[in-house]
Amino acid sequence: MPSARFYFRLWFMLLLALLGLAGLANFIVDPLQVFRRASFFAPHFSENQRYQIPGLARHYAAPIVVLGTSHMENASPKEIAAAFGEPGVKLAIAGSSLTEQELALRLVLATGKVKRVFWGLDYAALAWGDRLVEEWGEFPIYLYEPDLRLVSRYLLSLQTLQDARKALTQAPARGLEELNVWWPQATFSAERVQAAWAAQEWRWTPELRAKSAEQTVWPQFAATLQRRVFETIGQHPTVRFDLVLPPYSILGYANDFRINDEWFFQRMLLRAALREFAARQPNVRLWDFQTDLGLVTDFARYKDLDHFDLPTLRQMLHRVAQDHDPVSDARAPDPLPRQIADFLRPHCQGGGEAAYCTRHIRCGVSRLEAWLEAGGTPERALEFAHRACPG
Repeated sequence: MPSARFYFRLWFMLLLALLGLAGLANFIVDPLQVFRRASFFAPHFSENQRYQIPGLARHYAAPIVVLGTSHMENASPKEIAAAFGEPGVKLAIAGSSLTEQELALRLVLATGKVKRVFWGLDYAALAWGDRLVEEWGEFPIYLYEPDLRLVSRYLLSLQTLQDARKALTQAPARGLEELNVWWPQATFSAERVQAAWAAQEWRWTPELRAKSAEQTVWPQFAATLQRRVFETIGQHPTVRFDLVLPPYSILGYANDFRINDEWFFQRMLLRAALREFAARQPNVRLWDFQTDLGLVTDFARYKDLDHFDLPTLRQMLHRVAQDHDPVSDARAPDPLPRQIADFLRPHCQGGGEAAYCTRHIRCGVSRLEAWLEAGGTPERALEFAHRACPG
């Protein structure tokens, strides 16, 4: 009669065989297209960008690449090609840090197919520092930088097996043109912007402001910018990089004062650092849509304080593609701080209007005005973030 050890070995060998078959099936189907582009079935693209981006970067690389956060998600391949006249791929990740964006960028640059990178740079992405964003689940670093975890977390994963079965038995829910494109479901109007502005007033409690202040450290942010953007660009001198400052409603900047004045002044430091870098790097152009008053004061373009509509994105893509009016003089004064002060000042005079000038806004405007009167130089920006407020 077989011993218990025999049955244990038998079950162990069966388990290994099942795992091997599952791993082989997952490798052959490869639902996230980590190893190869789908060929014998219509690909199912995952809405989870952090998992899908590595496959897109490796196997759908194109001459034009669009990077960024949710502000760039509506840049479908069709929109990119219409603007640049060449095929494009979108590698935008909603809510991403610069670190995540740079990981995706390195993958697509390694293909050797990229001519031009349209990189939408948000202060919020920099504010994560050098972190991987895991507030919505673990970041799958093993898909970007493969190691042994790729075997256990992807090839031997039950979720991968379920995705593989779906890829073989169901029609795709969406193609690349529709992937993570949100504008058809959004409503853009001045009323939506005003509602978002009002909601921010009660959202930022004293506790949340204090927490944000603890996380606001410019030297760390500057180091991330240097490592993840400037150094990466410097390593690829034959690729053209279009660094894009996307527009927000002008209330989006004013909202910084509700959160933490350092947010506003560090946003100005980011702009200054990008202007200086673009001026000395021959393969870089900087595009500043944040100072276009026709964009930032037209609230009908937005669904909240900062997410703009498709016509605005098209305007940006075409302007960059045509090399129309990049930032040309890094030494010229940055017009944005004065524009924001001019917008808010009338609302904060004579006691202030509740709709636009609460106590935090009034304090921030006074600090902004003091900084501008002192010359508005980047070197002194953070000094004024902590200046005492009148009254």
